Parts: sequence; C-alpha cells; structure tokens
Amino acid sequence: MENSENAEPPGERLNEFPLISLFPKTEQNSWLWKNGYSKLAPQLLVKIHSHLEECQWLWDKFSPNNSLFNLWEFRLAWFQGFGYHPYFYTLYLREKPVAVLPLWFNKEEKRYEWFGGLWPEDNHFLLLMKSLSLFCLRLLLVLFFLMLL
Repeated sequence: MENSENAEPPGERLNEFPLISLFPKTEQNSWLWKNGYSKLAPQLLVKIHSHLEECQWLWDKFSPNNSLFNLWEFRLAWFQGFGYHPYFYTLYLREKPVAVLPLWFNKEEKRYEWFGGLWPEDNHFLLLMKSLSLFCLRLLLVLFFLMLL
C-alpha cells in the first residue's frame, strides 16, 4: 500500500497497543466479537518491532528455515543492501509472541513490503500456533490496513 503524503511509514507513532483498542464492538467488527475467539481477543497485544536484533530474534523463532529464502542471513543481506527500516508487526498472546508479519518500509516507493523485498520467494505470515492461523492472519492484516489510514 502506498502512503502518498510523505516518505515516513504510516502508524509509526504506535509501537505497542492492545488489539481490541482498534476493534470496537460494532456490526462491522462482528467477525471478531461473535465467534469462538471473542474471549481470546482481549488477551492479544500488538507490538511493532523495528530494532534489528529484535527482528532477528523473531525471525529465528518463527521462520521454518526450510529454504534459502527463509534464512535470516539471506534476508539480512537484502536489508544491508537496501537499508529500509524493518517493521515486524507481532501479535502477542499473554506476553508470548504467536504471529509475525515481517515487513520493511520502502521509502522510495512509499509502501510496506516483505522484509527482504519483493524478489525473495517464500514471503509469508509467520506463526507458531497453527490453530490460530486464519484468525491471526485476519487480525494482523486488518490491523496493518488500519494503520495505513
């Protein structure tokens, strides 16, 4: 998504917040409040990690490391080449990370991209709890697009 106003990423002012603060109990958000996950939602916290050491720790914890493209060293080489600032949107359940959307902000194109850019394959949402995969994916994607507004 593009941010046409300037070269700074949208939502940069926030780095940690309860997930439910973005989803009031409305009909539009009923998918969150009227399902089996409604008791889980208040326990979720979103943190945006931008320090490279934290991003590496998250990558090492979540990446399946099943291909060259999933290795931290491979992604780090792209980071060192481009120098774009990382933004790892991380979903926490009871203070434990359960899902990561690993991105960086391309300041020339004024948009978020996968960490490592668009060329590497195997770009995907990283998660530990497979049972929460669709729920976490939907939450982080909605959150990400809310941050762009």
